[in-house]
Amino acid sequence: MSIPEESDDLILIIRFIRAVLLAMFALVALAITVAMMWRDATLPSFFDLWFGQWSDTQLTVLAGTIDLAAWGALIMTQQSEARYRQRSSNR
Repeated sequence: MSIPEESDDLILIIRFIRAVLLAMFALVALAITVAMMWRDATLPSFFDLWFGQWSDTQLTVLAGTIDLAAWGALIMTQQSEARYRQRSSNR
């Protein structure tokens, strides 16, 4: 077992922040999707406070943008994890 280097702590913090941001992206995408679903079902919700004045087109574009951003963040996180594992195995 090797002694962790100082840079390992920084890498761990960056990995944690990246995971939290990815989870936040996923939750925002879920909230927008639920808001759209409830609007289609004409159910009142607290999402109406946030998105009540938005058109269906605006919500769809926002949901698509957030979904693409979450997908991109997931891909980047997976690539970063693969690089970290490869670097760790080379030590």
